Amino acid sequence: MTDKYSAQGSQDEAKQKVGEAADKAKQKAGEVTDQAKQKFSEAAQEAKSRAGEVTETVKAQAQEARARVEAEAEKGFEQGKGQVMSQVSGVAQAFRRTSEQLREEDQGDLAGYTERIAEQVEKVSGYLEGKGMRGAVSDLETLARRRPGLFVGGALVVGLVAARFLRSSSTGSGSQDAYGQSAPGRDS
Repeated sequence: MTDKYSAQGSQDEAKQKVGEAADKAKQKAGEVTDQAKQKFSEAAQEAKSRAGEVTETVKAQAQEARARVEAEAEKGFEQGKGQVMSQVSGVAQAFRRTSEQLREEDQGDLAGYTERIAEQVEKVSGYLEGKGMRGAVSDLETLARRRPGLFVGGALVVGLVAARFLRSSSTGSGSQDAYGQSAPGRDS
């Protein structure tokens, strides 16, 4: 019977050792799982941090590109402003000459209107010269938001006046087309 008890004891001892080994394995698996979770969390944090850095870099580059485009546009506006001011001044002078001619022809009412137009054109010229591109654009945006009907109507009038002026001031007194060739059906 001692053999039976000793076999039983060995079996119990083996079960106990297997149980202890299983507990150690569970504990080790839990530790490995915790470590894996921690490593995954750290990797996720680092990825999130890098994504934030990339986002900030892209935003900074976009802002730099926008600033460069705005600077180039303003530079182009400033370069063209002198030319535009010269043309606007020429328009005002043309209105003044027209006013003088109308006065000589005893058309005082029309002469007064053209004189006022010349003054308004000169005011616009001074305004554009003093404001610069950003100021003028800002003022136009404000006008368009506050009084859209006036803005659209004004744009239409300016377009019509500009088209009329450009047509009347074309070279060759209107007998040539845009390419300098005689237009068909017109007298030369």
